[in-house]
Amino acid sequence: MSKSYTTGERARSRPTLKLSHLPKPPPRLRLGGVEPSEDMEPGEYKVACEGASKKSFARGLRIELKHRVIDGPHTGVGLRQWITVDASGVISPKSRYAQQCAIALGRPLDVDDDVNDPNSIFLGRIFLAFVGYRKTEKARGGNNAAAAEYAMTRKDAADGLRIHDLLSRVEL
Repeated sequence: MSKSYTTGERARSRPTLKLSHLPKPPPRLRLGGVEPSEDMEPGEYKVACEGASKKSFARGLRIELKHRVIDGPHTGVGLRQWITVDASGVISPKSRYAQQCAIALGRPLDVDDDVNDPNSIFLGRIFLAFVGYRKTEKARGGNNAAAAEYAMTRKDAADGLRIHDLLSRVEL
């Protein structure tokens, strides 16, 4: 038996196979903790990171970390932390983002670490965190000098508790 091969003309009329990327399913929604009560004070709390994302905003990029208090009378309170990143996308080893990544990883950042995916660095880890109010003196924020002592006082009704710094990585 002889083998038959397609002629060049017929081969050209065949459509080429193209692979498409399937869209990622959206994350399953769940409540990310409860609001802090009126008696929750600024200070140090043990928190677990429940999610992290990278978003564009007016002045560049922002890493948003979602934490939940896991110890003490305020267990279950959801708190956020925001870390701004230069719009160029280049992370300086001395930047706040690099320092917080180093705490999460338990070592300095390496070129192989995926800083583009904050979930890969922070998700599921437990930290001792400094929680406070806005670090500006004036109500509603603004361009006044930010200082750590201002984080200890609530300036107005819109000023809520948030995580300013991850101090250390801890175990349960």
